[in-house]
Amino acid sequence: MKNEEVERLFRENYRRMFLVAVFLLHDEAEGKDVVHDVFETVMRNGIELRGETASGYLLSSTRNRCLNRLRSMRIKEKVANEYVIFSNLESVTDEDASEERIATLNAGISLLQPPVRKKIIEMHFRQGLKFREIAAKLGISETAVYKHLRQAMASLRSQLTDNEYGKD
Repeated sequence: MKNEEVERLFRENYRRMFLVAVFLLHDEAEGKDVVHDVFETVMRNGIELRGETASGYLLSSTRNRCLNRLRSMRIKEKVANEYVIFSNLESVTDEDASEERIATLNAGISLLQPPVRKKIIEMHFRQGLKFREIAAKLGISETAVYKHLRQAMASLRSQLTDNEYGKD
């Protein structure tokens, strides 16, 4: 697609695309980013847009990108909440109890099943990798990374609680 055609489509459709993005994301800066991402994809991939279908395609692409961003933000928010809960488990003032909890936590991590959960815990918390990086290295989706992490943390939380109350 020629630059002149993309510029024309941009002038004709930007406002509607931007309004859709802001309506869905509730954020003007994110809305602008999404609309620009759509046009960047059209240009980079040489997508041919013709006639009446061009506006529909651009609006659908905008909506889909917004939904993907919202999904990504929800996943990141959930993990951030889980991380806070997980971090609070280690915030004990008594050093002996803290060392015992850390030992229990390390033992629990070594026993996680399936083994991918152990790997994800280590990559995320010890290596500081982001979900996207973990997903790429393991060949799984970001959502799968989140689900494994959530289940691993629930298991570890349960082990720590059981150990703390003598149910072990």
